Amino acid sequence: MTTWTDEQLADYECALETIGNVIALKARDIEEEKAKSAPDADRITELRRQQAELADERSRLRIGNHDAVARAIEQYGKLVRASA
Repeated sequence: MTTWTDEQLADYECALETIGNVIALKARDIEEEKAKSAPDADRITELRRQQAELADERSRLRIGNHDAVARAIEQYGKLVRASA
């Protein structure tokens, strides 16, 4: 049985949550687009595609892949911070 350090667990959970936050940001953008008087269907489709891609990435993320976990935190953390 593999044992993970507290840091690995925290980083993994952070990466999962950060990707989830970006998925939520895309949902917000979809709802904002849908609320417009003339919603852009192509933009909505693209945002949904991005959500699906993020969900796939999140499901493929593994606690033992330190590089992928760190990359997710770095890359998606910037997007979350920029939205605040």
